[in-house]
Amino acid sequence: MPSAPSSDFPFDTELPGVSVLLDADRMRLRVQEGFGVQGRLARLQIRNYEFVPHESLRVHYTAEVGTLRYDLTAQIGHPVPDSKGIEKLTASARDRRVARLPVARLADLKAQISWYPIDFGLPLLALSDVELADTVGIDSAGPTSQFAWTPGRAAVVRFPKALVRVYHDPADAQRSASALRLIDGHLPIARLLSSNIEEGLIAQELKPGRPMLREKAFADAPLAARFIEKLHNTETGAIDPESTLPSRSPMRLLDDAEKSVAFVEYCRPDLAPRLRAKLAQLRSNAPADLASVPSHGDFNFGNLHRNGDELHVIDADELCLAPRALDLATFAVSLMLGREEDFADLHAVATTLQESYGTKIESFEWYMAAEMLRMIDGPLRCMSRDWSERTDSWLSTTERCCAA
Repeated sequence: MPSAPSSDFPFDTELPGVSVLLDADRMRLRVQEGFGVQGRLARLQIRNYEFVPHESLRVHYTAEVGTLRYDLTAQIGHPVPDSKGIEKLTASARDRRVARLPVARLADLKAQISWYPIDFGLPLLALSDVELADTVGIDSAGPTSQFAWTPGRAAVVRFPKALVRVYHDPADAQRSASALRLIDGHLPIARLLSSNIEEGLIAQELKPGRPMLREKAFADAPLAARFIEKLHNTETGAIDPESTLPSRSPMRLLDDAEKSVAFVEYCRPDLAPRLRAKLAQLRSNAPADLASVPSHGDFNFGNLHRNGDELHVIDADELCLAPRALDLATFAVSLMLGREEDFADLHAVATTLQESYGTKIESFEWYMAAEMLRMIDGPLRCMSRDWSERTDSWLSTTERCCAA
């Protein structure tokens, strides 16, 4: 599990609280001060965070008290409801297993702490199970659980027969619902049951199966290649007669990589020359005139669920038109951890994917390298204790891939 000492994380002069919020040991003591249940806060871990230098920070933690585990966030620079808004949220959340002080303020850090399901960017999460189900139009019978959560942006609540997705931006809910309708019948997926786009909610069926684990994903690579090939070989008009799917070009991928590179540069200025050299190399060698096909857009092992020998994907939010290599490269690079073994692992899984996929994958190596650069901030955003070393290893693997 990721954790964070963050003693080597850059200090932000305009957001001095950053160095505290990204230090799990120091934050454990601060959170303990306002902990609203009896018992000692035994452990606090950073799950992930979003940081815009000099502007904002939002950190997702898990806290352990005895055998219980809780989720909470601390944020600086993000909008917070007024006192009446917070009171309304906390009143709603009392029916959602909140047994602690729901909201606290760290005045000296100008930071706000909130405990799941209170999320200032996703106020509907605080609704009771019945209210949430009624709002999206599904049966609410039975217990619920947290399925996924990206604080401030999106969450997924698991009902007995459905997954309810809660989006901060209704446009994201609209895009997700449209993608699920388009892909239904062309790729096994948890189909759309209902939606309330105005409220940023959609509901999907709950299909049997378990998430694909990283250690199993290497052996399942042939199955994944054949699975996505079916979507790639579908005529675009059959999926989207009105051709509304966005296009994901090589240059768009590099633009996304530029953002990751800029973030790593901020935290590791010493890597800037090597990072910029790889970006320049990829831009100068970017493939042109590649045919685009219907693509999942976020085809990673964590997005795949397996039931026996059958796979299905749990969302299609990034459905797009792109060269065949995009999905396959995304799957391969999602297996990276930032270790010396990554290069050998990637070479092996890339070989397996190409052998299992029925069509030649043009520019696969270029897409692999570009995707590695796009995801190079992964160790940093997970804030593992050895994030700096893992970033070094990740960059070295990217350089070796470019050289190859």
